[in-house]
Amino acid sequence: MQCSWPDIKTPYNESQLLKAFIFADPHLLGPRKGHWLDKWRREWQMHQAFQSIILLHRPEAIFVLGDLFDEGEFSTDRQFAGYVARFHELFPVPADTQMHVVAGNHDIGMHDYISRHSDQRFKKYFNTTSVQFMTIKDNHFVLINSMAMNGDSCDLCTQARNHILKVAGIFKCAQDAKFCYDGIKKIEFSKPILMQHFPLYRKSDAVCTDPDAPPLPERNYEFIPRYHSLSKEGTDFLVTRVKPKVSITPNDYAVHKCELPKETIIVITGLIMLFVVIWLTKQRKLIGR
Repeated sequence: MQCSWPDIKTPYNESQLLKAFIFADPHLLGPRKGHWLDKWRREWQMHQAFQSIILLHRPEAIFVLGDLFDEGEFSTDRQFAGYVARFHELFPVPADTQMHVVAGNHDIGMHDYISRHSDQRFKKYFNTTSVQFMTIKDNHFVLINSMAMNGDSCDLCTQARNHILKVAGIFKCAQDAKFCYDGIKKIEFSKPILMQHFPLYRKSDAVCTDPDAPPLPERNYEFIPRYHSLSKEGTDFLVTRVKPKVSITPNDYAVHKCELPKETIIVITGLIMLFVVIWLTKQRKLIGR
């Protein structure tokens, strides 16, 4: 393996040193699409890559940032249960390793097509919510269901916004005791790491110039807000309320490091991606994120 954990040259607190493995978009094929041989090949390669990373690098936490499945939103309950079983067979984790999952649009559908049932089904199987707040080794993480950031008055978006406001209150309390109240969760303050399936708003990847940036002319394709990225309004809400130090998202089936226009947040590539997932799905381009 050519990958290794980065050397940390600056002074750091040992209690905050967390080895995290982050990947996204395995797109396990469903009953409608794909040939059985292609399906077997993809899954064997992903399983081998995942097992190698677990064995060699021994991450303490694993984050899966959406689109676990290719046809999750179209699946019957029986098919979805089989999907979940396959996911855990392909990506088994040691008992002492945490795995946290966020939903992608292929798991439950795009915002306008999400049913209450598909949303609740995903949450039930993966023990998740639209907004997750957790602290691992003194590092704070806020995981978001991107489809719940559409900004309308539907139940999914309303509940997510209310939950984000509660999380924002926890951080305000951690900074200043005058914002605390009985029953609020107490934490040591540090800015959180934001994770979700869609990237924060930007017009395109034209601002991304790192070696792992999308190739031209794809880099200049304009994003459709709420489809390829969060809306400007949703992004402003998250950035002003959560105030993350880092936002980590999969983007066009790769991970990019970009300085966001008119933002101070930087999308950082401190991740290891499953190279077979990138290779096998690269042809999807911007369709059906």
